[in-house]
Amino acid sequence: YALIGIGPESKAAVPALLPVLDCDDFHAQYWAQRALAVIGPEAQPAVPQLIQLLRTGGPSARRHAAMAVGAIGPGIGPQGLKALERALDDPVEPVREDAVVALGRLGDFAKPAAPASCSSTSPAPCATKPFPPSAKVSPGPLGSGLDV
Repeated sequence: YALIGIGPESKAAVPALLPVLDCDDFHAQYWAQRALAVIGPEAQPAVPQLIQLLRTGGPSARRHAAMAVGAIGPGIGPQGLKALERALDDPVEPVREDAVVALGRLGDFAKPAAPASCSSTSPAPCATKPFPPSAKVSPGPLGSGLDV
């Protein structure tokens, strides 16, 4: 929790946060994901575990993993981008919402994840599942504000 207040300067804690992503303690995992999101690009070593959480974690773990991956930026590589793209089809709406926000944070890097039917003049074909307007708002430093 304290790492969130320190911000990106807490990058030295990334190696200590990695094993927490694999633990069964929901609260510890949640705060580790939030800290990694605040650390941003320097949290790139966590990307493989965050991708795994996007695939196999519970709904809350998946949504916070999406936000952390988006905050890390282009350092997530094509595998991270693909994981966020898959999250757009998640059965849980808040996971889909946070994947949209994460992709938005990635800017041009996320363009390959956009459906082929999307165009800048007609965004309607892009919406395969409903998202609230809040999911389109640029997130703050801690994410979308959709946390549970």
